[in-house]
Amino acid sequence: MEPNSEFRDDEVIYRRIPNKPDFLAPNLLTGEKLPTHTAFRWDRDGISVHRSSILSAHNLGPEAMVKKEEHTVYGFSVQTVRSCKAKLINDPDLDDPPIGIAHALIQGDVPKPEKPVRREISESLAQASRRYYPPEDTPLA
Repeated sequence: MEPNSEFRDDEVIYRRIPNKPDFLAPNLLTGEKLPTHTAFRWDRDGISVHRSSILSAHNLGPEAMVKKEEHTVYGFSVQTVRSCKAKLINDPDLDDPPIGIAHALIQGDVPKPEKPVRREISESLAQASRRYYPPEDTPLA
């Protein structure tokens, strides 16, 4: 099975991001904090994310991903991942209940591609992200 075939283009993929300067930087015009490419760091097996469809099926929303007060949850569509030539792989993490069942990985042609490819994918994901939790009208400290 093609890694992306079970993911619908319009499904939202969530990423938990700490509210720290390396990961969220203010937009110079609006002051809104937006993810930087460093918020999408690669582990040896890819970028950890969570699938909204699986969380929803278990009556969980993006707020379930918050483990510390400083966490924010941003999201982007599966189509965004595909458009930057990356793929999604289901990777349930049963050691992280209740959200681990929705865990997935973003990977390149290989789990951790060369640095320029990783940077390009990370920048694309950061630019396409919008905040899901806390709601966009809630200021971040």
